[in-house]
Amino acid sequence: MSLDPKIQEAIQMAVQASGQDESLSRGLVAWFDAVSSGNEELTHRESTDRRLEHLYGDTVLPRDDDSAKTDKDLETSVRKVLENFDLGAEEDAGLGDGDRSGA
Repeated sequence: MSLDPKIQEAIQMAVQASGQDESLSRGLVAWFDAVSSGNEELTHRESTDRRLEHLYGDTVLPRDDDSAKTDKDLETSVRKVLENFDLGAEEDAGLGDGDRSGA
């Protein structure tokens, strides 16, 4: 099953509306398409990490007096997404470092 054109259009519009570069839109669409067509599994950790790093690199966050709050909100959002895919969000997001006594 390929990516629904309405989803692709929604991604492109959201990326454009948020003032991001078109490369972010292309990366998101490519990933969604790969997952929806069965060519990529979200449970394949290395591939998922590589895609996320690429997408994070293409994302430009506004820097202002409230940048710490923006960073915290992004960290919270990333943790929630990773928890939904059961990919070890706390470890991946750099959270819970104090609870690694067994490591």
